[in-house]
Amino acid sequence: MATQEGTGADRRVGENLLKVIPWLWVTGASSELWWLMAMSLPIIPLGVWLGWQLHEKLHQRQLYGLCYGLLVVTALKLLWDGAAGYLDANLT
Repeated sequence: MATQEGTGADRRVGENLLKVIPWLWVTGASSELWWLMAMSLPIIPLGVWLGWQLHEKLHQRQLYGLCYGLLVVTALKLLWDGAAGYLDANLT
């Protein structure tokens, strides 16, 4: 099972790399965007390390609760932003 998951993860990385060129073409790839991506690169290993630390220290139920809690907060933020933008556009 672990080998299969690793293969699946490799495939997802490859698929995401294929999306980079069209995404950069659509967004315009400004110098600000390249600078932001370059600044984000050192933070990625920190996020992976932090994830492994949480995975080792938290019980599976706690980790899932934390992840679901973050998803709920993110969903509420997106709904709030969407509703605010919709109301601003239609009320003015």
